[in-house]
Amino acid sequence: MFMFAPVMIHMMGSSAATILPDVLGIAVIGHILYGLILGISAFKIGVRLS
Repeated sequence: MFMFAPVMIHMMGSSAATILPDVLGIAVIGHILYGLILGISAFKIGVRLS
């Protein structure tokens, strides 16, 4: 995200700086949900780390 932020600010101007915390929050929530869904799915189908 830190590599994307300067590009986003360059493209959108100063208004991008105000929405950047929201974008970071959404990205964190998305990654947590993805991990939960992947973990639950792997558990349900019986994938075991051994």
